Amino acid sequence: FERVTGFTHEETVGRNCRFLQGPRSEEKSIALIRNAISTGVECKTSISNYTKDGKCFINLLTMHPVFNKK
Repeated sequence: FERVTGFTHEETVGRNCRFLQGPRSEEKSIALIRNAISTGVECKTSISNYTKDGKCFINLLTMHPVFNKK
């Protein structure tokens, strides 16, 4: 992660992944990610993200919900 984005562990832990988004981040992908989080379902999408120095890269994001047994 550090090698690809240029962000260090200390700069990223505890942050929402939105800090990687920028002007070319696709609204359709952002909406899909938000919907998956709010409904607790998995999703897979590609999204244009940005490195610390502002370079755009394509991120293939796969998310799976993890539920607490409570």
